[in-house]
Amino acid sequence: MYGLPAEFDGGFLVGRRLEQICINENQISLHFNADAAITIENGYSYGVAGLPVSGATTFVPALHANLKDLLGRAVSRVESTSDGTLALFFENGHALRCFDDPHYESYRIKEGARVIIV
Repeated sequence: MYGLPAEFDGGFLVGRRLEQICINENQISLHFNADAAITIENGYSYGVAGLPVSGATTFVPALHANLKDLLGRAVSRVESTSDGTLALFFENGHALRCFDDPHYESYRIKEGARVIIV
């Protein structure tokens, strides 16, 4: 809805370990060490990095069953695109992509007190 800021640098997520995944009726929250989090409120995809994303986008509250495979894993790379997609690549070779929907708040990124709403 608000878009990912053009100057966004996700480098602060590199090296952070995913410690907790919380779900509720409208959100999936990913909590990383050192006070960082991403809360997904709309569409996302999950799979093995390097493979084309050919599957359908999953929408919250549905939880992709293998997201648990990211627990305890560190982020190895972060990419963002001008269409608002945020891609997290993990040390186990898996990738999580958060998609921006121009009509709804789609996801939130938190680093300490700073919050970016996309």
